[in-house]
Amino acid sequence: MSRPRERGITLAETVVAAALLLITFAAFLDLLPASLIAERRSQARTQAVAQAQSVLETALSQSFSSLAETAEPLSLPEVVRNGITYHAIREITTVNPYLKQIDVTVTWEEPGYRTRAGERVLHLRSVVSRVRR
Repeated sequence: MSRPRERGITLAETVVAAALLLITFAAFLDLLPASLIAERRSQARTQAVAQAQSVLETALSQSFSSLAETAEPLSLPEVVRNGITYHAIREITTVNPYLKQIDVTVTWEEPGYRTRAGERVLHLRSVVSRVRR
């Protein structure tokens, strides 16, 4: 008389399944810090763009004649957001009597990210024209 074969999983199958599950879980855990750092860098850059756009919009809201060319770039007050300090510099250059160029540079340092100079830099540029009559 033969014994009926029982259905189920063996110990070896359970060990292999657990090992595969652990390897998959470890791979996801390895990606987590990188994604958090990328998110932090993205947020910092978004804040820098917002800061630069704010400075640029303030300059663009002025009349053409009040946009005076400066011998030195104008350093604006620092802004601190989410523990990161942003430094903005605005420079106005007269291209010709009917055209002025506005350059805004925002610099900031991110924890865990270093360039050669130790900081991140963002440049925005716009041109303003006076209408000829």
